Amino acid sequence: MKPLLILNCCARKNDEPSQAISLYKGALFSMLPSDILERFELAILSAEYGLINSNAVLSPYEQRLPKRFSQDWDRFIQKQRPKAEELLNSINLENRHIFVICVNDYLAVFDQWSKEPSFKALLDKAQYVYASRGHRGIGVLKSRLKTIIKAESPKAALASLNS
Repeated sequence: MKPLLILNCCARKNDEPSQAISLYKGALFSMLPSDILERFELAILSAEYGLINSNAVLSPYEQRLPKRFSQDWDRFIQKQRPKAEELLNSINLENRHIFVICVNDYLAVFDQWSKEPSFKALLDKAQYVYASRGHRGIGVLKSRLKTIIKAESPKAALASLNS
């Protein structure tokens, strides 16, 4: 079963409608290997659309997350959580590894959703949930993402079985 990788959206985007994985052009997306979807389920936390499947076709947009803990932020949390739960249900989290690699504002959204019993119940199905915490910039996130991709690759799994 493929692990689930959750990344946040970014400001740099293609100019034309495209699948989410191709729409975003930020630092984390530029380091994804070409076979990422063969090795991981990929979901993206978007300031415009909430949690989306990487294959969702999106038009370019300019939207930032509302300021944390503002009324607009609370509305975003409440509006987008059911959609996030629907996506996670469709993926089937049973015994999966989940990796959340997001900048702090997006990680705060994920954490807020995780306080809701229905969302937490979905995460509890997973074998393992990792959220990248305590980072101080994109360089640390890139390093952690690189480590996760390498550690969860089929070669790494085969190497551990052969040792």
